[in-house]
Amino acid sequence: MTNKKNGFWRFCFSLIPGAGEMYMGFMKLGVSTMAVFVGIIALASWLGLGPLVCLALIVWFYSFFQVHHLASLPPDQFIQVEDDYLFHMGDFSELDRESLRRFRQPAAIVLILVGVMLCYQSLYSMVWRVLPGFLREIMDYLGYNVPRLLFGLLIIYIGVRLIQGKRLEMDDEEYYEESRTESFGESGQKSVDTARDEEPASASENLRTVIYMPGPEEDTDGKEEQ
Repeated sequence: MTNKKNGFWRFCFSLIPGAGEMYMGFMKLGVSTMAVFVGIIALASWLGLGPLVCLALIVWFYSFFQVHHLASLPPDQFIQVEDDYLFHMGDFSELDRESLRRFRQPAAIVLILVGVMLCYQSLYSMVWRVLPGFLREIMDYLGYNVPRLLFGLLIIYIGVRLIQGKRLEMDDEEYYEESRTESFGESGQKSVDTARDEEPASASENLRTVIYMPGPEEDTDGKEEQ
């Protein structure tokens, strides 16, 4: 990137999540940020979950300060900034099979729930006009509360799975520590046994090194021969 663009327009576009990044030339970052912001608002409106909009507010502040942070960089550092997606698409290809297996079931449940709700809304819009008044009220009540109920159950399920995954990681760490301690103890015992086996051998070797001292008879014989 070689141009930070006009400061006034940069400030105006920074008020829209993703637009400021795209105005400065970071198209991937801007598109992904705007997609997340709009997706959160659409999901909150569709499910009737007002508190979910708080996540969109976080994305808004992130985008706003990200634009002004990029604008404050010196030219040499600004040129070196690479345009990339908000959630680095290249990192997903490096996920191991265990992580993909762990999140495959929750992702499948999310897709199933979304498909069920879409089918329900389509059928409801087709038969709404021919239903009696009390059935309309029941359908409206279910259409408003069932998606939130399912979404809440999904959040609980994901939380339970995360807790179970953390517990499994802790069990694996404890098992690793125990196996490491046992292997260390066995190696230590082997070293002690080896040292004990080597002690008699070293003592016998020391006994073999004897200083020869002549006896009194040998000393007398030597004098007679002289």
